[in-house]
Amino acid sequence: MGVNKKRTIISLLFLVTISFFFVAFHRGGDSYLNYPKTITNINGRSLNLYIADTEKRQEQGLGGVKSLKDDSGMFFKFANEDFWSIWMKDMFIPIDVLWLNEKHEVVYIVPNMRPEDYPHIYTPSTLSKYVIEVNKGFVEKNSIKVGQKFNIE
Repeated sequence: MGVNKKRTIISLLFLVTISFFFVAFHRGGDSYLNYPKTITNINGRSLNLYIADTEKRQEQGLGGVKSLKDDSGMFFKFANEDFWSIWMKDMFIPIDVLWLNEKHEVVYIVPNMRPEDYPHIYTPSTLSKYVIEVNKGFVEKNSIKVGQKFNIE
């Protein structure tokens, strides 16, 4: 076997191995599609929310997601009220983030968080129990303000 043929085979084996490890250990992507779902309404707009209700799901969030439907988002459900922080680790899309109290009222908003904001950490100035992440522009398009209430099923 010639030297060039050996190099080609070794290169192909290397690429196959790297591809396997990337697929096997890649975080994010569409993994959130297997999360439980709920529907919410605000200002007459329905929104399908994927529920991040475990520490693992909350850590993953929308990390690795390359696109999100306009009528979809992530709903972080925490056990208690606290100053829950959000960052843009492993994010590919800009998002609007809303913090809600236990009555589902908006208590804090950060529009247009961008992937390049990482490692900045966003922490609300008020206690919250829930966090909703949606596509950038959702807050403005739907005129969402602090004090408004989400009707979550």
